[in-house]
Amino acid sequence: MSGVSSRLLLALLGYLLGSFPANYVTAKVFAGVDLREVDGGNVGSMNNMRNVAFLPGFLGLILDIGKGALAAYLGNWFFPGWGWISGAFSVVGHNWMLPLRFAGGKGVATTAGMILTLDYRVILAWAIIAGVVILVVKDSYAGAGVAYATLPLVAWGFVRTWEAVVGSAIVGVACLIKLTPDLRAFRAGRRIVF
Repeated sequence: MSGVSSRLLLALLGYLLGSFPANYVTAKVFAGVDLREVDGGNVGSMNNMRNVAFLPGFLGLILDIGKGALAAYLGNWFFPGWGWISGAFSVVGHNWMLPLRFAGGKGVATTAGMILTLDYRVILAWAIIAGVVILVVKDSYAGAGVAYATLPLVAWGFVRTWEAVVGSAIVGVACLIKLTPDLRAFRAGRRIVF
């Protein structure tokens, strides 16, 4: 199999790993709740923690982090640098999960797992950017939006490879699409801190 085919298979594997509906499963198992029917339908750990219970949400969070980390690790193991691409596709898979007819989360935990595996400096900068914005404007979604929008620049600043920039751009676009309703609500005056 060629290097191109192998890389494409790793990207597909990243998507499929990300597509595992961890929080949907934990909410169903622990409480019989379908997260798609709760608080806007987000199938992520924050919705699970807020509306089901801490334990299923926390387990879902750990699994979501693991999906991004595993996809990035496997990509880098086979082709150094490719973890940025396979990890990015795990975030896309998390945001649009195949088993749930493309319902999904907002990608925060899966992104964190991906970046933590690839370069701790990028995740530190990403978290600082989000944290400063959250402190200034008092809204978690605005902080996440700015962090995602600047992620390719941060990746370029620390890593300086095309894979890091492209993977970060894929993550940024995928997550900003999912955050669009929350960013519109922020512009309309709503503020939510976690």
